[in-house]
Amino acid sequence: KVKEAAKQLDYLVRAVRIEELPRIKEAYEAKVKEDRERYEQEVVEKAKKAKEQWETDVKEKKILNECSVFNYTNQFESKLMAARKIVHEKLCKVEDERAELEAEKGKLVRARKRKQDEERRKKEEEERETREAEEEAERQRQAEIAEQRRLREEEAERKRQAEVARMNEQREREERERQERAQPPPSSSDLDSSKGGSSSGKYIPPSRRGPGTGSSGPSGGSRWGDRAGGFGGGRYEGRSGGDRNDRGTGGPHYSDRGGRDDSGPRPTNSRWN
Repeated sequence: KVKEAAKQLDYLVRAVRIEELPRIKEAYEAKVKEDRERYEQEVVEKAKKAKEQWETDVKEKKILNECSVFNYTNQFESKLMAARKIVHEKLCKVEDERAELEAEKGKLVRARKRKQDEERRKKEEEERETREAEEEAERQRQAEIAEQRRLREEEAERKRQAEVARMNEQREREERERQERAQPPPSSSDLDSSKGGSSSGKYIPPSRRGPGTGSSGPSGGSRWGDRAGGFGGGRYEGRSGGDRNDRGTGGPHYSDRGGRDDSGPRPTNSRWN
């Protein structure tokens, strides 16, 4: 059904176009003819009006020549140009005044701009100087802080070195004292031999004295010498009975290395014991 309807519509459209084609041609030809007639009529009317205007202008010129109007044309033109010249001069004067005002305004603007630029430059210069002064002050402050830190560090280093030297000295002194304590005290026979032996007059420390070595002098030069005028009965000599040096120390003494020490009793009144 759809195909049949489409075929029927196609036949109908074809028939309409075939029938309307002659009518379209006739309408086009009629419109062309009408446009051509209207154009020809307008051309004829323009030519007729132009001829009539020309004839009118010729008549008016003839009348003006008869009245000698053209003889006063130069005079009229000169008067008209004089009036226009006056107006032109006035306008030029006004324009000059306006230009002067504009120039003055421009000068004022430029002067004001130069003044503002100068003020801004001075302000920037002052800010720069202030900033540089602050930076310099900050650098000086940092330098002072660094100098104070360096001085403190040097002082601390000196104190540390002094403390180290003091501790080394104290350690050396304690070492010497420990070595002196480690030396056994000389016996009375050694002291007698040291007193009556050598008469060279040179002091020999106990740590370097050997058997048969003595020192001259009234007191024997020994720190364990007899303080009562003789070597017998010294404070380090063995005592019988209730000797305070033998209290609680009965029996043989032993050295620090584990061997037996028969050199006599050790001192008990030393500040290290």
